[in-house]
Amino acid sequence: MLLLAWPASAQEFTGLRTGNFSGSNGMLLNPSSLLSGNLPWDVNLVSAGAFAQNNYIYAPGQSAVGLLSAQDAETAFFTTDYVNAHSNMLVQGPSGFINTGYFSFGLFTTARSAGYVHSGNFPEGVNVLENIIEDVPVQVGTVDLGLLNWMEFGANVGMALTRNLHVGANIKYLGGFDALTAHNREAFTFTRTDRDVELTNLLLDYSYSVNAGGYPENGLYQSNLNGWGLGADLGFTWMQPVSRSRKEYAAYNWKVGVSVVDMGFIRFRDGAGSYHLAANDQVIVANQLMDSISTAQELTAAGDLVLYDQLGAAQVDDKFPVFTPMAVSVQGSVNLGRGFFLQSLIVQNTAPVHEQMIARPNMVALIPQFDTRLVTVSVPVSVYDYEEVHVGTSLRVGWFTVGTDNLPSLLIPGDLDGADIYAGIRVMPWKHAGAAAAIGGASGRKARSRMLDCPDVF
Repeated sequence: MLLLAWPASAQEFTGLRTGNFSGSNGMLLNPSSLLSGNLPWDVNLVSAGAFAQNNYIYAPGQSAVGLLSAQDAETAFFTTDYVNAHSNMLVQGPSGFINTGYFSFGLFTTARSAGYVHSGNFPEGVNVLENIIEDVPVQVGTVDLGLLNWMEFGANVGMALTRNLHVGANIKYLGGFDALTAHNREAFTFTRTDRDVELTNLLLDYSYSVNAGGYPENGLYQSNLNGWGLGADLGFTWMQPVSRSRKEYAAYNWKVGVSVVDMGFIRFRDGAGSYHLAANDQVIVANQLMDSISTAQELTAAGDLVLYDQLGAAQVDDKFPVFTPMAVSVQGSVNLGRGFFLQSLIVQNTAPVHEQMIARPNMVALIPQFDTRLVTVSVPVSVYDYEEVHVGTSLRVGWFTVGTDNLPSLLIPGDLDGADIYAGIRVMPWKHAGAAAAIGGASGRKARSRMLDCPDVF
């Protein structure tokens, strides 16, 4: 039975979502950010990113690029007594916005995937049961894990309440493709012999939908939606209006934004179920049956047989909710002049709000940035989940952006425990009202009448 899989796929895709030209990408991080940016409109054609990181399993002597061409990559295990793993993938489809100076309006589409594994005490090197030494009791602590694949159709609205204060919201209609959640609520012990596996103190609750729980009868992925829900992002931005010497590059001397993102839920009803496996006494499972379990569906069938001796006895409901990976985010930016900025970003997950919420990794980042109409260069230095320091880079040239928040793992061979990459193509105006137009109010109108183009810096 698979207990942990090393994820083969940027945490917050900072090169897409920060900066004064982030536009329709940035509104997903803070829906009020459009009004303090430098663009009157943009159209996102497609943007995509993938991130994965864990503290348990790694590929020695590998980079993410090298792993793609490796024919037989080895894996090894870190010395740790707990598991902390996250993955995040995003494809932002056709999206766009209009910024009038007083108001912003936008529409966006996304396809997303997020997953996590958190555990208490977890034995080193135990990812499949075949790795366990026979006749040696092994204790596994509490484990929480989740996976959610979903899409979003959303609308953005923002308003400048004053020259300093902007507020915004994204309202989203959510469609769920797949989901799986599991909660091992108490530490349990198992011992493998040459004939069977002995389990004690089993208490497991889990839910899954088609695809996430196993394989359909025809062996093909079912792309239909199995659940629906609603979501929202809320945010505000407070900025100190720009001084004369810096107004050509941004609408502010400094600004700070606060947002709550990915508030939402999806209720799965089609091909869905919730299950409960419990046994206070010792349970004995034959090795042949145990080794055949590789999906949640096979686990349920085995539980029905071994624990209850009745088909369908483990199922407790035919529907279940999953909550999207909500987080509180704080963004800061200081205008240093001549196109140079110091951006900052904090993302704190709120997974303890509900056990069915997909956990999001925490992040703290400082991002030195050169940001102009033609080119944006960023060098994010981030701390992943308060444990690992990552250094990345991103480049935007006109309409094209590419970057990573963890450059060494992408290119430099080492103990590869995760990686990320992102890229995007957007259409934006070459001639526009410039930074001061975003200030709003009467000064914004005057600025728009005066400023017909952004300054060239080359």
